[in-house]
Amino acid sequence: WLQASPEDVLSYYYRGTLLTQLKQYNEALADFEKVLMLNPRFSQVFLHRGMIYYSIQEFDKALKEFSTLIELFPRDAVAYYQRGLTYQAKGNCSKATQDFQQACRLSVLGQGCREECHRE
Repeated sequence: WLQASPEDVLSYYYRGTLLTQLKQYNEALADFEKVLMLNPRFSQVFLHRGMIYYSIQEFDKALKEFSTLIELFPRDAVAYYQRGLTYQAKGNCSKATQDFQQACRLSVLGQGCREECHRE
């Protein structure tokens, strides 16, 4: 399908998400890069890339992706939560707690929010 329609953003996005689930991270990142070339504000790509980098413990890259998503969409509670988890993994409980609290403020659920960093 991509050969017939090489500019189809959603095809690259969905294939990237599938490759992520299969833990084929390099291939997924390549597809997500193509999505951003075609649509630089496709927000879910930053989330997926951040989660990939978190999974392979490239925390600085994950922080960059989540921070970019927050810059583009400052009311994205999931981005704050994921960035908080990343700060926590790096041992920065102060920043993690700030992001967890912001995620709770923005969350439509409000209940069961994780507002504090826990050292692992």
